[in-house]
Amino acid sequence: MKKIMFDSNAFSSLLNSNINWTSFFSKCRGKYEFYVTALQIEELSDIPDSKKETRIQHMLCLCQMRAKMVPNILVLGYGRLGLSVLADENDTTYEDLLFESRSNVKDAMIGEAAKREGCTLVTDDIKFISKLHKVGIPTITFDEFARNACIQ
Repeated sequence: MKKIMFDSNAFSSLLNSNINWTSFFSKCRGKYEFYVTALQIEELSDIPDSKKETRIQHMLCLCQMRAKMVPNILVLGYGRLGLSVLADENDTTYEDLLFESRSNVKDAMIGEAAKREGCTLVTDDIKFISKLHKVGIPTITFDEFARNACIQ
């Protein structure tokens, strides 16, 4: 089974597409295994009340995916105790994924988790894809994923 992790923009791409995601995830059983980090669940929970319907759709989508929650690395100010793990001192993946401005801390944490779990990361962030490829993390855009999964 292929391991897949969506980043936040890929969740939005899925929900904004014309794909019936409830039946799609039923069809994916046995073909794909989906993973999510606590950080991603927090990001989705932070969708403001003014967009409550969007937040609910994202959470229902996670349930339908039957995503396995995996820990992200502990980064002060971002990780939660009990839901995070200490980074391997010999693994520089997180640092290698950071932009010079450190504007993508959460993305780097998600990328590190995808690598640790052996997942392909579904993302539409072209600038980040370049970083992911440099550290050997397989990536695919949402449109590529949709085509490969025979749903578009």
